[in-house]
Parts: sequence; C-alpha cells; structure tokens
Amino acid sequence: MKKSIHLNSFSIFIISIFSILILIFIFALIINSNQSGLNKSHLEAIDKPMIFHLSDPVSSLEQIRVLENSNWTELTTSKLPYGYSNDVIWMKIIIDNPSNDLVEAVNLLDLSSLDSIEQFHYENGILKNSLKQGDTFPYNDRLIKTRYFSFPISLERNSENTIYLRIQSSASLNSKILLLDKNHFTEYTSRDNLFFGLFFGFSIAILIYNVIILAFTSEFSFLLSGLTLLLYFLSVFVGYGFGYMYLYADYPIIQSRAYLSFNIVTNISMIYLFSRILALNENSPKIKMFLISLKFSLLILLALHIYQPQYIIYNLAHTFNLISILSLTGFSFFTLKKDNIIKYYFIALSILFIGFLPIILSLAGFDVGDDFSYYSFLFSSSFILIIVTAGMGRKVYNYKSERDHFVLRLLRKQKQYNRNLERKVKEKTSELSLNLQNLSNDLELARSIQLATLPNLESFVIPNFQIAGSFLPRDRVGGDLYDLSIMDDGRIRAFVCDVTGHGIQAALVTMSIRAELDRIKKRDMPIEKILRQINRTIIASFSDSPLYASAIFVEIDRKNQKLRYASAGHPDQYLITKEETIVLVPQSRILGIHDDTELFSQEISITKPYSLYLFTDGIFESFNNEKEVFGEERFRDILEKQTEGDLQDKLNDVYTYLFDFVADTGFQDDVTMLFLRDDEKFHPKNLDLK
Repeated sequence: MKKSIHLNSFSIFIISIFSILILIFIFALIINSNQSGLNKSHLEAIDKPMIFHLSDPVSSLEQIRVLENSNWTELTTSKLPYGYSNDVIWMKIIIDNPSNDLVEAVNLLDLSSLDSIEQFHYENGILKNSLKQGDTFPYNDRLIKTRYFSFPISLERNSENTIYLRIQSSASLNSKILLLDKNHFTEYTSRDNLFFGLFFGFSIAILIYNVIILAFTSEFSFLLSGLTLLLYFLSVFVGYGFGYMYLYADYPIIQSRAYLSFNIVTNISMIYLFSRILALNENSPKIKMFLISLKFSLLILLALHIYQPQYIIYNLAHTFNLISILSLTGFSFFTLKKDNIIKYYFIALSILFIGFLPIILSLAGFDVGDDFSYYSFLFSSSFILIIVTAGMGRKVYNYKSERDHFVLRLLRKQKQYNRNLERKVKEKTSELSLNLQNLSNDLELARSIQLATLPNLESFVIPNFQIAGSFLPRDRVGGDLYDLSIMDDGRIRAFVCDVTGHGIQAALVTMSIRAELDRIKKRDMPIEKILRQINRTIIASFSDSPLYASAIFVEIDRKNQKLRYASAGHPDQYLITKEETIVLVPQSRILGIHDDTELFSQEISITKPYSLYLFTDGIFESFNNEKEVFGEERFRDILEKQTEGDLQDKLNDVYTYLFDFVADTGFQDDVTMLFLRDDEKFHPKNLDLK
C-alpha cells in the first residue's frame, strides 16, 4: 500500500521559494552564457586588452616600467592573484584604440577588499593621469560611486594605452578585473543590483520567518537560528561592499575590519547553533572541549583582527572556519540516525563547506578559475538559508506535534484526575456532612451542658426580692457566665463573667471558671479572694493561650443594708435607686494576665428599693446595618426608665430594643444579663429558700 503524502503550508512555502531560486539561477546562467574564458573585456572597436601581473616585491613605478616584458605573467583568468600575501602586486593592462572614436571605459575590480589601489594611465608613452582609492580611503572620494573599485578610463582615438595598477592589501579574497565600456558597465551594475536585491529581499523574508517562529515558541534554539542567519546575511552584506557603500562610507577603518569580523562571529554563532541542535555537548566531553577550543581560537583571531588587520589573520580565520564547518558536517553525518531533523543541517553544512572550499584552495596556492562566480555563491547562500529555515520549521512542526500529544495526554490525565477528584469529593463531602452532623450534635450537647450549669433563677424565692437573668450566646455555646448563690446567713452573691472571644474556646474557659466558682463560692471568704482564686485557675489552665476574662462579684447584705463588689476589668454596672444611679466601676485589671494581680473590693450602703443591673458588654457593643453601635448611653436610658415593675419585663424590654436595633446584622458577641431588685412591695408566691 502506498503512503499518501501530505504537504503542510510550510512545505509548500519552501518548495515555492526553492523553485524561484532555481529559475533565478537558470536566468543567471543564460545571462552569463556568453561570458566564458577570460571574461575580462567588453570593449568594442579596440584591440583585445592584455593583462599581466608581476609578483616581484618592487614598489616604485619607475622600477616597474624599466622591467622587460619577460618579467610579466599574462593572466589566463579574470581572478587576480593577490589577497593571501602581504606583497605589493602590479598589474599591467595594454589597450590599443586604433579607431577614430573616443572610447569611455571603466576599469572595474569586483569583490575586493583592498587597502589601496593606484592606477597610472600612460597614453602613447606619456603619463596621462593617476588615481587612487581603496578601503583605507573614504567611499565618497571615489569618482564612480559603486561598491566595486572602479576607475574611469578615457581612450583617445588612434592611441596606445598602458595602464599600471599598484595593489596592496593586508588581506583579501581573490577578486576579478573587468574592462567595460559605459553601456556594458551600466548593464553589469543593473544585473548585479538585480541579483543582490533578490538575495537580500529573500534573506530578509527568511529572517522575518525566523522571528515569527521565535515569537510563537520562545525557544532558545530559534533565537540562535535567527541570530546566525542575521549574521550570515550581514557577512554577505559587508563582504560585497554594501556596508561600505551605505553604512560607514566615511569610516574606512570599519571597512577594513567589518567583513572578517562578521565572518568570525557568524561562525561562532553557527557553532553554538549546531552544537545545540546536534546535542554535541551531551554526546562527548571531548567534542565539547574541541568546540570550546575552536570558539576560543576564533575569538582570539577576532580580537587580533580588530586591533590590526593582517593577511595571516585572514588565512588563519578562514582555516579555522573551514575546520569548524568540516567538523560540524562530520558530527551531523554521524548523528543522522538519531534525529531525522539533522539531515537538514547536514545538507546546509555540506553546501557551506563546498562554498568555502575555493577560498581554502586559493590559500593553498591553487588556481580555482572563474567557475565559481559569486552569483553561484548567492544561490548557494540562499539554499543554505532555506535548508536551515526548513530544519527549524520541521523542528517547530515536531515541537507542535509533541506539544499536541502532550496536551492530549494531559487532557486524558486531567479527565481521569477529574473523575478521581469527583469521587473523592463525593466521599469527602459525605464524610464532611457526617462530621458536621456529629459536630452539630456535639455542639448541641455542649450547649445543653452549658445552659444546665446556669442557676435556675426560678428556684431562688427570696422575700421582697426579684431576680431576672438571661444568657444569649452568639454561637451555640458562648464565653459568658452568670451565677447566683445564697450564703447560710442570708447574704446574696451574684457573679457575672465575660471571657474574651466566643464559641467553643471561650466556652471551655467558662466551664473551668464555673467548676472553680462552684467549689469556693459559698466559702466565708472575701469576694476579692474568690476572684483571685479564679484568676489563678485561668492562668494555670490556659497559660499557652491568650485568653482573658472580665468579671464582677457582688455580695448583698440585706440585714446590714450593705453591698460589696469586686470588679476585675468588667464594664461599668448600675445600682439604681429612687434618688440616684450608682455606677459600679472596676477596681482591678482583667483576669488571666498575671498570677499576682491585686484585686480589691468596695462597699456601698444601700436603701430600699433599689435595682442592681449586672451584664456583659455584648449588649452595648452590638452594631446595626449602618455600623452604628448600640452604646452604653442608650442601654442606661432603658434601665433608668420605669424603675418599678417586673424585672423580667425590664429584661424583655432590653431585648426588644436590642433586636430592633441590630435587625438583620445579628449579635457580634454573647449577651448576658442578671437583674436583681430589693423592693418591699414585691411578694413572691413561694417563700421557700434555697
């Protein structure tokens, strides 16, 4: 069964670009089909120019002119034999114009990186002019503003012309020399601009594509890829003179360093990129050390080149570049089986190695001829950009596929997790409901126990004495407590306590206080000592928790008409008679702070009838919906109205006012009240005392 082939949008894009490049390359071959052999002249109506070169290290024009022709070597290729030594090279061009017309021509040196070029034009044996330019001169000093080194030549009719070129360079690629008339020069520059325009446009499109990949993935490999391709683009840009033409025309020192600097940096970036993609640092420590040494060597050469360009640095840099490319090509070949994506980078490295090979052959002294033109180099560079981008695109596709599979697995796990979670939630909900029910039952039991510990006020039947009390916790249990007891000699003792907070924790403290109070409340001992004992109980039982309590203990001696009270930080309480309202203010600090807290009591003479109102602060610290507090003044006004009458009615009136005030807000604290009145007009039905 044949496998069906599915092309995604990226594959279609790559195929389209590659097809366009093939057409451009074929177009370039057609254009250059008539330019074979020496390809050094497009001059019409004149004799064929002859170009010679001289490698002898002589430096003066006078020495050159007296040399015999046998010392000159005629060129068989348009490539000039310079660039890999520090010697001065002399070129001699013999051009005869037997016609009766003036010929305007251009002497063009392409793909050059030369320190200086001097042209001496002799016409009929007489020096006609001399011109000078080069990378050590500002671009704007050139007579013809092009990226090449171009010299205008005017050939008079029926003239014999000899042109000498003195060329010196610390380092250069082998460039070619062309003699063109004005029409062919225009044609040459137009075609050249077309090819470079297409290449740069294509390169920028590839760079934008890499930026888009980086934006969508945020993967460091794509950042390295984009940076490497950008540096490769800049190497071509400055290497062919466009940087000198457009960026730093007035700074020739940059031109003398730009090409090789970008070339080295591009190679270092490429080593980083391919090392990461091929996972070379993970495979072998020796490979890792080799690549580190290679990058370190290139960095040293970069620093030396920026300091002082020399031909030996060019030669070493190109050699190290070739070593790095050859090494990466070999590493990628041996890792092809591990990752299918590596084949893209293997092809790109192989093409780069082939493109770099002519430079190395020239370094070794071989004549590479005119076969590898820079149009072919542009094509191979475009192909490299496509291959690297295709590899990154494939990596994106794999990255997306892995992500989709990961998301799918994650969704499956999430569904399973949700099912397990739902089951556990149901189990926990059922368990929680049961626990809440148990807790509710326990709280209800605790509430019943706490209420059962409060005294049954109806059982206290005292002649001419009324009693009313209420305990309303905010939660099911609370932190308030009141108590009433009668001594054997008829003294009445009343106790009200308020533990900080509310709920279960406060209720535990009140139960402890209740137990201690029941143990000592009927002892014939001063009431302040009873409070002191309760204070010690709180500290001993709850020393690790910041729990405190305010309390008031009142003892009424009806026979002697005396009232003694001890208040430990409790709010002001009220003793109301017909004539006045006496405020029972606290004399001591609250309970539960210090074991040695001093507690005091105060004695007051009383006359019948009078009413004693004991309570906690939960009454006047209640708030309504407008955050307005009920307040002590409002509460006192209620107590001072109608001092006669039934105390239970008075207590109910307080609740009526309080419920109307708080409305839906509810109470913020426990509310406790214990009201006592001694009035001869009151006659209870049952006179039995408890």
